[in-house]
Order: sequence, then C-alpha cells, then structure tokens
Amino acid sequence: MSTNVVFKREFATSTRQLQAKQTKVWSVCLDPIDSNILLGTDVNAIVIDMKSGHILHTLTEHDGHSVYCVAYSPTGQTLVTGAADKNVVIWRRNGEGICKYSHSHGIRCIEFNPVTHDVLSMTAHDVCLWNCKQNKHIFKHNFATAAAQCLSVNWSPNGLYFVLVQQDDMASVYDKHGKHLYSLNCAPVHHNIACCKWFDDERIVVASWNRKLSFYAFECNRSGSSTKSASQIQMKHTSTTDLDFYPNAICCLQSSCLILCGLDRNLYVYTAQGTMIVKYSDAVDSSQLDYILSVSGSGRAKTFCYGTEHGNVVCNRLMFKTVHSLQDHLYAYRVSNFTDVCIENMLSGQKTIVNSEGYIKLLAVYKHRLAVMLSDKVLVYSSNEHDRNDMRYKITHR
Repeated sequence: MSTNVVFKREFATSTRQLQAKQTKVWSVCLDPIDSNILLGTDVNAIVIDMKSGHILHTLTEHDGHSVYCVAYSPTGQTLVTGAADKNVVIWRRNGEGICKYSHSHGIRCIEFNPVTHDVLSMTAHDVCLWNCKQNKHIFKHNFATAAAQCLSVNWSPNGLYFVLVQQDDMASVYDKHGKHLYSLNCAPVHHNIACCKWFDDERIVVASWNRKLSFYAFECNRSGSSTKSASQIQMKHTSTTDLDFYPNAICCLQSSCLILCGLDRNLYVYTAQGTMIVKYSDAVDSSQLDYILSVSGSGRAKTFCYGTEHGNVVCNRLMFKTVHSLQDHLYAYRVSNFTDVCIENMLSGQKTIVNSEGYIKLLAVYKHRLAVMLSDKVLVYSSNEHDRNDMRYKITHR
C-alpha cells in the first residue's frame, strides 16, 4: 500500500485576516460530486477547491464561533454546519443559506441521512432530526443526566438506522424516524468510548480510550411485521483488537478498510477484521504530522482528508496494488477486504473464497496449493490433488 498527497494547505494566514490568534480545523468533509472540501474552523466554515487551493465560499452565519461539524448531502447540492453558537445552518451549494435551527448547547456532531437527506444533529445533551424539505423537526430527544452525555451519532449506509453513543458506554440504535430500537452496553469491552461508526449495513465499529477496537454484528429480523421492535434487533460482539495508541476518530472507506486517528498525531489503516495495514507515518514524512482533530473519507478512489490543530488540511489517496497469481487454469487474487482470496477455475468457471487470518501481502497458487503471506506468517492451503476441479481449500501448513 502507498499513499499520495492530493492536496495540502494551511489556513492560519487566511484566518488572521479575521483577527483569529490561532486556527484549528475542527471538521472536514469531502464533496461527493467535485474536488471541493468543506471545513469548519475556529471562526467560520469554508469551502475550498482542491485543484487550485482557492477559497470558494466563506460561510459566516455563525458569527465567528467555532464550527465543530460540517457535512455534505449525498448529492452535494446541500451542506450543513453546526457550531458553538448552538445553531445548525443548512446551505445551498453556492453558499446561500436556506434555514437555521437551534439547540440548547453547542453542536458536536451532524450528518445527512444518506437516503432521505434529513439532517441529524447532536449536542452533549440532545439529538434532533430535521426534515430539510419541510423545514421542521421530525424528532428531538433530551438527555438530562451528565452520565448520559452524547458523544457521537452516525447513520447506517442504507439510511434506515442511526447509532448514538453516550458517555456511559451505551450504544443505542434508532430507526430513521427517531424511534428507539435497541441499546447495547459496551462496558464489558470498552471504557470511555471515543468514536463509533457503521462500517456497513450489518456491522458497527467502536473504538475507545482503553485502546480497544471492536466490531459488532447488527441483525434485524425482517420477517413478519414491517414495524421493527427491540425484540427484532440484535447486536453481537464479533471481534476485538488491541491498539497501541489512543483513538480519536474513525473514517470508513467503501466498506473495505477504515482509518483511525490517534492521539499520537498519527493515522492508521485497518482492515474490516481489525488487522492493521499500515501506519500513516511510515508512508509520509512523519515530521510534518500534527495533532489530528477530524478525518473524512470518500468512496471515490479511497480518498480521505483530515484537519489539524494548527490549521492544516491534507487530502490523501490510498493506493493498493493488485495482489494476484496465475498458474495454468487457476487464477487467484486478493479481494477488496484485503483478508480473503478468490480462486477461480477459468476452465469450469467455478469460484471459491478462502479466508485468511490477516492482511494479505502476497499470494501464490501452484497446482492444488495456495500460499498466502501475511504480516507475520505464511499460510498454505491445499485442495484435493487428485481432483483437478476440487475447490475446497483447507489450511495444511502455518
């Protein structure tokens, strides 16, 4: 794996014109339809063009307050900002304001529903779901106790659910209308949850400051009534990985890998099974790394960007080489989750998936054997050597 810096800019000079002593980039979001970046700073929200580095729009509706969260709608035609002034502002793509609504506290997190485009906003003490078409609240819930302060909120990719994580290490799942469906106590594994994201429609990933990274399987029984209840929802812990750093934020890319920000001023790329692929400072000049406050990804070409405490905005593209092997009528290649191998019999058209135990770096197929090189070992799989069409591979050597 390698990484290519697509864009980098420091915004300290620009914000000094607004009499700001220091610039922090609290939040970043990549434009889904163009090469723009929306970012929230100490004093306003800014839209910049990655190609030229020019500022396209400066969104000043928050009156100089820190803009802690920003987001683009899935179509890119609408964007939203949330700030310390307790206001959420929805904008058109050209920088024109559409509407504004308020919370009782500063905004911590904000997201568009990927399907309905409703806005979900969160503070430490309440969560609000806003209908952008009708400009009205769909749902609002207050959390009165300090132990139940909200930490993060995130939509599932299919837009049917969102997960809310609170300070008491509880993860609660709601439907798209704000109805509570299920609560999961993460405390047996996690203490002081730092971030939580839907990895795909069926998995949730949680990272905490006890240096744990866990995956939970989300299951919904769709038989019977179309109305989901708590009895129809299940969340099961599937795996946990120990981390060598304290996580700060998570970004998921195309349901194939995830990026973790660490309090050690670094970024880490992990597989969907929790295996580390690369440490970011091993691929770039580590002396240029700064304390990372936010990270945002795009499904296009595995691109992500991050913002730092000293006003740096950096956009990177991850590039993974093709790992494959060809021998006679058998073709084997690493699939998009980086931990499985697909073997295809090009004569019969048969295919099979072989599961490995980690990030696959190299592989080789020869006759009835498959060798897979991981970070710390080599696995050898074998099929029936007397049956040319046998595709049942089993581990024979570790």
